[in-house]
Amino acid sequence: MNDWIGFLFFVLLVGGIFIGLNILSRPHKRTEEEFERRVSEGAGLAGAGMNALQKYYSPKQQKAPRS
Repeated sequence: MNDWIGFLFFVLLVGGIFIGLNILSRPHKRTEEEFERRVSEGAGLAGAGMNALQKYYSPKQQKAPRS
């Protein structure tokens, strides 16, 4: 009996993962105004973190003169 409970748990877990990924991968429907507003807000916290990591891992690139 315990084997069936464990098997059912893993089947539900894998099924839940697939359903969750399917829901997360759907494109969001936005109006043009919403899109423009989000673009104007900037990169946000994740983008700021990625910029900080980029500066940390390649400091010479930040010091290079721009042409």
